[in-house]
Amino acid sequence: MSKFLKWVGWSSLILLVLSLALGSLILGIGLEHASDAGTWQVVVDGEDLWSGEVSEWMGTHTEHGPLGWIAAALACGFTVLVVVPLALMLGVGLPILVMLAVFGGLGLLFAGMSLAVLAPFLLPLLLVWWVLKRNRRTPVART
Repeated sequence: MSKFLKWVGWSSLILLVLSLALGSLILGIGLEHASDAGTWQVVVDGEDLWSGEVSEWMGTHTEHGPLGWIAAALACGFTVLVVVPLALMLGVGLPILVMLAVFGGLGLLFAGMSLAVLAPFLLPLLLVWWVLKRNRRTPVART
């Protein structure tokens, strides 16, 4: 059991590190391309509302510094390690668990009903089987 727990622990650690690295890489690529997107123009009812750089409009800058990258990696790690498993457990696992419990309860109900219905037929058969299989030798009394 301890080998299994060690394997699960190391696998979880490796997945954590890889997901944080991949999340920060994806976020970096996305921010790099968002800052290189050029200029946008927002027109509503023929009136020019905004025209300028993407990074100015989004309120972001191309240089975040190490704390920005750490925050992005933590956000990606939290999403991958907490939000996605919770969504899968509650959205997929819980309905499956409820259905298994319902089907298990129905199976126990049907088994109990079938035993109650078949008891008058099974009880004499069990008694005959017990009589045929019991040990017929009488113990010898030692003096």
